[in-house]
Amino acid sequence: MLFDLTAWWPALVFYGLFVYWIRDARLYSSLGFSRGNVVAIFTVKLLWCFAFAAFHWLWFHGGDTYTVFAESAQVNRALHRDWRDFAALEFLPNRWYVLDSLYHYDPALRMYGNESTWLMVRLNALFYLVSFGSYPAHVVMFAFATLPASLCLLRFMAVHTTVDPRWWYAALLVFPGVAFWCNGMHKEAMLVSGAGFAFYALTKARDKGWSATVVGLLSLGVVLMLSRAYMPLLLAPGMLAVYFYARPVSARAKAITVTGIGLVVAVALVRLTRNDFWNGILVKQHAFAKLTDPNATRAVLRWSDMPHFLAAAFYHGFVSPVPFLDNFDIKDLPLLFSNALLLALPLLTFRYFDRRRFIKLGMWFVWPALLYFLIIGFMVPQAGAVSRYKAPMVLFLIFGWICSLKPIGLLKLKSKQFLRN
Repeated sequence: MLFDLTAWWPALVFYGLFVYWIRDARLYSSLGFSRGNVVAIFTVKLLWCFAFAAFHWLWFHGGDTYTVFAESAQVNRALHRDWRDFAALEFLPNRWYVLDSLYHYDPALRMYGNESTWLMVRLNALFYLVSFGSYPAHVVMFAFATLPASLCLLRFMAVHTTVDPRWWYAALLVFPGVAFWCNGMHKEAMLVSGAGFAFYALTKARDKGWSATVVGLLSLGVVLMLSRAYMPLLLAPGMLAVYFYARPVSARAKAITVTGIGLVVAVALVRLTRNDFWNGILVKQHAFAKLTDPNATRAVLRWSDMPHFLAAAFYHGFVSPVPFLDNFDIKDLPLLFSNALLLALPLLTFRYFDRRRFIKLGMWFVWPALLYFLIIGFMVPQAGAVSRYKAPMVLFLIFGWICSLKPIGLLKLKSKQFLRN
């Protein structure tokens, strides 16, 4: 797939066409980016996407990104067999069609039935119409398809912070704990794309009012974020904070917000008291434990074990893969490096911290991210999986922290024109 030289010709052709289109189009100027910057961002995203694919191929000889590509080929085969089957697989909800009519494809479609994962298959099936079956061409098209959302996200972050916009280039495109996972051909990139569209649309709605374009962009963002169903809920506090940022809040808006938060808390408490919720967590833990130890046995959760589970959740969610004793694997070294950078960020920038800005906007991103890290650490006891699941919220943790910094010294704003556009 990735190392088949004949498959690279379509990829190179698509890359050339996309670069030509970027340099010829004026679409990106409205977001405050030069054509050269957009080409550079696209190229860096593409390199991360190929690094993601190469890592999974060399280390695991496959992975979800290759499974998605293989299943998109099966959906494409349905087009040649019966266009109605293709339309059902591509556009209808999973299991909508009568299963008997899809028996030709069902054994080969392991992801069919999982709506969030199937979103990636749908996208790759559309790529397959013009890719000539080239996996590298799919990588190029995926990097280009997620480019507009990345630019919207960079624009949103630059507008709401007092630091040089190049910090956000580094956070999204250089910082390994985010860039590797959130630019690869996987659901994390879809999540970040959805967040980029949603937050940019909310900023436009707040500053210039609602329009059909803004509603459509916000709807698209929420749909993409549903590739992990809990992500809109995690980002809901930040979305509300952004919309009401730097503007008076009416009593009605406060009442609606408090009511909504109360309902979410009530639902969460009901779920937390149900046995099937805790059993689901244990099933998830057991599935990941068997990846490293096939003989792992199923745990039984008792309330007396909660201190131990919370300690383990804190370690896995915040500290892992910092080595304890002899359980550190050399392949965890990149994860250790990126995690160390994340833990060092508050210490390195604390002297520039502004409590008032944090309370106003930053806290609505920082606290959901920290709570999410704890939950993920509780459910997923594997360093690589924790790093992947955390990656989108790591980006918003960085945003929540940096948007609370004062524009002093090295953090002084240098690119006023970027914010003015």
